[in-house]
Amino acid sequence: MTQGLKEVKQFRRERNDAFHFNWLLKIEESFQHPFDPTHENMAKLQLNHDVPTHELA
Repeated sequence: MTQGLKEVKQFRRERNDAFHFNWLLKIEESFQHPFDPTHENMAKLQLNHDVPTHELA
């Protein structure tokens, strides 16, 4: 953890990037839409072990 933090700090210093906000973070559009947790929408979810973990998020 400590080594990783040092690497992140060095990376951000080299690029003159902010420490308080990750400007390089890219979030896929499918994760940017709100989910209305109604009974109907919850029933439609495909929650099983065959679904990749990142899609379950």
